[in-house]
Amino acid sequence: MATNRSCGNNHQQRPGEERHLRLLHTIRLFRIIALLQEHYYRTPAELCKELGISRRTLQRDIALLRRYGVDIEGSPGQYRLVGPRW
Repeated sequence: MATNRSCGNNHQQRPGEERHLRLLHTIRLFRIIALLQEHYYRTPAELCKELGISRRTLQRDIALLRRYGVDIEGSPGQYRLVGPRW
């Protein structure tokens, strides 16, 4: 008996849920920038704890911010905002 499977989530999203999730992600990206502005250096552990996210999620968000042009420098175990602070 063949089943029809689709990729991704198997549940239907409620109207507006996707937009709400994108908004929460955008807010988290701005929070990362704000946290990096508060201190010269931040460790990934500090950022993950403050944001309540995993290390992998933080890495993805940092990579996305860099693609958007935010100058974030990373050395072993530390992140910092480079250049003019917003």
